[in-house]
Amino acid sequence: MHNRSTLLLKLVGAALTLLVCLAPQVQAQRFAKRGAILTLEGDSIPGMLDAYGGDFSPKAIQFQGDTQDQFLEYGPQDIQGFWLEGDWYEAAQVQVEISNRPQQQPSYKPEFEYQQTQGFLQCVIYGPKQLYYFKSPEGGVQFYINLEGNIELLTYRKFIKEQMSDVFLVEHKRYISQLMMYLGDCGGIIESLEDLSYDLASIKAVFKKYYACKGFAAPFEADEKKFRIRKGLILGTTASWLAAIPLDLESPGSPNRLTGQANFPRVRYTVGIQFQPAVEQDFKGWGFNSEILLTHMQVPGMTTAFINQSITQERVFEFEVFVLRLNALMRYYLPKGRVQWFANGGVGIGTLFGRDGAVNQTIYQNGEVQPLNPVVNLADFARIGEGSLLVGGGAKISAFSAEMRYEVATDLTKDDDLAILPNRLSILFGYTF
Repeated sequence: MHNRSTLLLKLVGAALTLLVCLAPQVQAQRFAKRGAILTLEGDSIPGMLDAYGGDFSPKAIQFQGDTQDQFLEYGPQDIQGFWLEGDWYEAAQVQVEISNRPQQQPSYKPEFEYQQTQGFLQCVIYGPKQLYYFKSPEGGVQFYINLEGNIELLTYRKFIKEQMSDVFLVEHKRYISQLMMYLGDCGGIIESLEDLSYDLASIKAVFKKYYACKGFAAPFEADEKKFRIRKGLILGTTASWLAAIPLDLESPGSPNRLTGQANFPRVRYTVGIQFQPAVEQDFKGWGFNSEILLTHMQVPGMTTAFINQSITQERVFEFEVFVLRLNALMRYYLPKGRVQWFANGGVGIGTLFGRDGAVNQTIYQNGEVQPLNPVVNLADFARIGEGSLLVGGGAKISAFSAEMRYEVATDLTKDDDLAILPNRLSILFGYTF
């Protein structure tokens, strides 16, 4: 127990030291793309732009103009908006209705509850009639229209209503009457609004129908970015140890009892990259991760097998290998405020290379060492491939994540009598962009 506690303290200490050392460098990285800002004076300035807001719409951007030598931060109060990957984002101070807030439980109050916030609204439809999308921690997903130069919220609220002994979830769909007024100059649109859902696809379809009704296309329509691949980096520390299991106990000459197993876990490192398919604007719940990880594993240990009453086999070994593996994980996210807690599990396949070390085998008969005590090279003793099962959990804030993960792999050895299963406990830090 003391050894395990000491190991855990060392692992946590190493992870914290690593985080403190790397945080400034990682924070300084800019994963920017080509874009442009529109200044308050109406000037368009091209450059490199980073508008990553995690799972929410951006509230600030990092921008480096073509004539600037560093990135500067711009908020809604500093610019009119920006273009990025063909989309226009408009700076605005807006109201949000808080019943749509992520993980918000509906209240019993039917009255609308508003909160002021600011950010960059994505323009979904731009023209004589405009539609904007905005997702914030304060109000969740909200939609807006441009009414004579003023950005107006399309209001929607969920609340609980009690009647007699029954409880109902009621939806207050004021946005339907707002759209009837806003798009009412097209008579054929009214029927499409009667059962309109408060989601991007439904509201956008109504606007497209309106423009078709008026006989012209919208001057600007945002791209359908429903899906993308998030790429990321992984860096962490890994403690490895081995579990020895006897095989085929009934066969003649095989160990009929395995005891005296002793392993001394050592902390080494893990580095890698990850690929995370995700819904662009409403990512929550189940997701899928794939990773390519490289782990340095060094584990000394000893096993003692009693062949029969007079013969004992002792193996003393030290494995040192690099494990390159591909992991596939299912991950479930549970947002709580600005933090996304997650749990994941999955499988991996890997290959072992750079194998170094030896296995010393000693045979005792009636307590005396026998003359033949071969030393087996690790390259001849260990397999070159492995499969693994893994589980873990952690938290994600914006682009950064931290996770503790446990992993058990398949038999490391070519031995017919003994299976040695690598076990790994890792603390991993990730950054997605």
